[in-house]
Amino acid sequence: MINTVDDIIASAGVDLLLKEPFYAHLLSSIPRLISEKVEVAGLEWTGQAPQFLFHPEFAKKAGNPNQRTSWVKHLLLHVVMKHLLRRKGTDPKLHEVAADLVVSQLIAPMPQFAEATTLQTFPELKLKKDESLEYYYDKVNVLLLKMKQAGFSPEGESRDESGGDQDQDGSGEGDSPKKKPESKSGKKKGKAEIPEWAEKTKMPESAMALARLYQQTKGDLLQQTAPQSGSANWTAAEYTLEAMALRALDRTSVKDRGTIPAGLLRLLEEYETKRKPAMDWKRTLRLFTGSSYRTKLAHTIKRISKRYGTRPGIRIKKLQRICMAIDTSGSVSERELSLVFSEIRHVWKAGAEIVVVECDAAVQQSYRYSGKVPKAPKGGGGTDFNPVFEWTKTQPKFDAVIYLTDGQAPKPDVKPNCPVLWLILPGNAKVDFDLGRCVVMDEIAEVPA
Repeated sequence: MINTVDDIIASAGVDLLLKEPFYAHLLSSIPRLISEKVEVAGLEWTGQAPQFLFHPEFAKKAGNPNQRTSWVKHLLLHVVMKHLLRRKGTDPKLHEVAADLVVSQLIAPMPQFAEATTLQTFPELKLKKDESLEYYYDKVNVLLLKMKQAGFSPEGESRDESGGDQDQDGSGEGDSPKKKPESKSGKKKGKAEIPEWAEKTKMPESAMALARLYQQTKGDLLQQTAPQSGSANWTAAEYTLEAMALRALDRTSVKDRGTIPAGLLRLLEEYETKRKPAMDWKRTLRLFTGSSYRTKLAHTIKRISKRYGTRPGIRIKKLQRICMAIDTSGSVSERELSLVFSEIRHVWKAGAEIVVVECDAAVQQSYRYSGKVPKAPKGGGGTDFNPVFEWTKTQPKFDAVIYLTDGQAPKPDVKPNCPVLWLILPGNAKVDFDLGRCVVMDEIAEVPA
């Protein structure tokens, strides 16, 4: 039987390799085990990596070959999106429902298998497409709360109006082999009876579907052995899953990457970005200020002229004047100002003149830096980068402009008359204005003592 299941999975792998190679490459890196711990197929954490679990009768339970391939792809999507890992404070059964809602939207062009949980499973919820796991979790969690308030019992029985109990399917049969007459506490929908608690939610189809899923004893995400968010092993597990997905992406040709959905491709790009060494903004700032200066010849009696052998001689004098622009619309915190000006202070102590300019949609004030960290400017109006560059052109020449901002504004129309360094506040995206250099500040940097 093991060879039979292995042959089926190998066949699914060939099907994926021909149609969506990324998933085939990922499949080849994950071990599999034949187990009755799952109803059809599932995922389990071994302690160091994920592994597939397939029921011994997977061929029979999963349907035709196309549906079997869909089952395999379904599990692979859970791997890529790290759904196997447990999130602290969440209901594991609701987590699985929400995770299935996410991946079922990515199964196409493969056919959806019969057991799939899709957006149509919950018609009254009117779920939006392409939303996050958190969005779907919140929606089904609210529904579950309404179901419990209406009398739904997760243990398998629900209360009727008289306070008695009836089976979850509403039939009221209990342990009796004989079928009872139609319960007065429910309504008929086709051949299935709608329990009263489901009617009370005003979303009977969605409520009954969630009850069926919630009371399943075997799901496809066996999270018991998976690390939980906040634990020591969580980060390592995340890294393992991301690395597996990225290795599969590396093996996928550029041409075949077109078969990967755009949303999933963006997620993989995020994984790649996390692995790139973060740019040290402090080092970038030091290199920038260290190269932004002018020089002039100055006479000095301390040095003999090399040409004439007399005094005074000449020396090269370094001149540096820097504009430190602060975007006040971004509500820069005292912590962030302390981080930046701890670096600016070194430049100032080396003899540079620093002029601080506070600006939102217009220049609000300017003053010379005197070695003290400016007070955190209050948030103002909208952001416009042009006023600062217009202002610098009316002042004695600056050798550089350092612009501390969140970057949330259009590209400036005014061309700067000196080099520019965009210093982006933590938590914001890097800007690409084609004007100078740009670096995003590290969120975990500490304020110097």
